[in-house]
Amino acid sequence: MAVKWIKTQYPGLRYYEHPKRKHNGKKDRSFVIRYKNCGKVIEEAAGWSSGGMNAQKANLLRAEIMQNIREGKRPQSLAEKRQMEDDRKNAEDLEKQSAEKLDVTFEQLAGEFLKWSEANKKDYLNDLSRYKNHIEPFLKNTLARNVSPLMLEKFKRKLQKKDLAPKSIHHCLTLIRSIFRKAIIWQLYSGPVPTKDVKFPKVDNKRLRFLSLEEMHALLDKLKEKSVRAHDHALLASQCGLRFSEIAKLTRADIDLPNGIIQVRDPKGHSRQAYITEPVKKVFETLFKGKEYQPDDLIFPDKHGKPQVHVSNTFYRVVKDMKFNEGVSDRRQKVCFHTLRHSFASWLALQGESPFTLKELMGHKTLEMTERYTHLMPNVKRDAVNKLSNIFKENKPKDEKQKIVNIKQSK
Repeated sequence: MAVKWIKTQYPGLRYYEHPKRKHNGKKDRSFVIRYKNCGKVIEEAAGWSSGGMNAQKANLLRAEIMQNIREGKRPQSLAEKRQMEDDRKNAEDLEKQSAEKLDVTFEQLAGEFLKWSEANKKDYLNDLSRYKNHIEPFLKNTLARNVSPLMLEKFKRKLQKKDLAPKSIHHCLTLIRSIFRKAIIWQLYSGPVPTKDVKFPKVDNKRLRFLSLEEMHALLDKLKEKSVRAHDHALLASQCGLRFSEIAKLTRADIDLPNGIIQVRDPKGHSRQAYITEPVKKVFETLFKGKEYQPDDLIFPDKHGKPQVHVSNTFYRVVKDMKFNEGVSDRRQKVCFHTLRHSFASWLALQGESPFTLKELMGHKTLEMTERYTHLMPNVKRDAVNKLSNIFKENKPKDEKQKIVNIKQSK
């Protein structure tokens, strides 16, 4: 159906009426202006009556466009005028957002981060504890833009005066860095990350203490007297090299008794196999006896049927009773549950296993993580050099004539 155009009293301005839509009791009108630019006739819709347009307004728009064309100014079309208006509004919005970002406090950024952490991180409680106990008292009312490297250096010194461990201070600075980085991603903050120019404390968390075989036997015997489960956990750590978190997540499907294999599953894709020793096999046989096989059943569930989160207090009480840590101030020398896994690796190193074998059995991502055990392999290194020396001697020519022949052959 052809559009019926209706002229107005203004030159270059006409309109048509919508066949159905009404405005103020009349048919809704669409106003259109016509003008020339560089000899080309241009026609543009100025707007509808229902949108607030009328003949007088449309005529003023046309007059503005034509004057701009004559004077070489902008805008020279309604489309350009609308674009310029949109750009202006966007600039105003950005300016307003920038002003809001300038006024955002670190506490507000931390609040958003902790909400995200609770929903997405397993160690949320650690984040919350570090923030509440150490970070919030120092930075709570500070504008995010005012958190500077110098301020964080003062924060670091304050924590050092509280005798906080270097690793704990490192964790606090890492949390502050994470809060700023997430705030930038979420467009809550647009400044620099102040931790960039802060020197993080050097952390040496490498365990030095490992138990002798005699100490391990004594510990396992004592644990068995107090708690069978605590004993079983310790046995898996010391004979299979499992972390406590890995033990807590073991299911029936992970245990292959006929082949003596434990599937240690890692959601990040670093799964590995551990190997069942005879004592560990007896533990599993006892646990499985008389129970129906359910592949997803946890082997060591807590009272709610969930994976255990913390090492049993019984373990630490026994360690204390046995006075393993009495008079020890260096945390690297203290016996903890991880010492059992560390002892497993140390024993393997002492018996001459290769770093690659240790890496696979421990589930280390890189050989660099395994290098801490190489100092326990002096005899292995010495044997390797002596073996090379023997080969060298065995291949020595018996006389000078044979030596000359060998040289000629090599040429």
